[in-house]
Amino acid sequence: MEWMARIWIALMMLTVLFLGSVLGRLWAEEQNTSEIVVKNIPAQGTQETRTKDSESQESGAKRKFVASRNGEKYYPLDCSAYERIHKENRVYFATQKRAKDSGRELSELCK
Repeated sequence: MEWMARIWIALMMLTVLFLGSVLGRLWAEEQNTSEIVVKNIPAQGTQETRTKDSESQESGAKRKFVASRNGEKYYPLDCSAYERIHKENRVYFATQKRAKDSGRELSELCK
C-alpha cells in the first residue's frame, strides 16, 4: 500500500507542475500584449509627400538650392554650409522661388 501512496504523490506533483507551467505561459502571453499607437504619419501619396519626393529627386542639372527636410533654412549649392545636412535629409530645389515657397528662408551663412 505504501508504494500506491508514493505513486499517488508523484502523480499529484506532476499535475501541479504541469498546471503551473500552463498557467505561467498564459500569464506571460497576457503580459506581452501591449497596444502600440502611431500618430501623425502622412498617408502615402498626400500632397506633402509628393512635393518632398519630387523636390528631392530633381536632376543634378536643376539642383541649385538645398535644405534639410526638418529645417527652416535653405542654402545655395555653392555655399559649403549645406554640407552639414545629412544626405538622407536633403531636399533640393531648382529655383530660389521654390525654396522660398516651401516656407524656408535663405541662411545667413550664405548671403
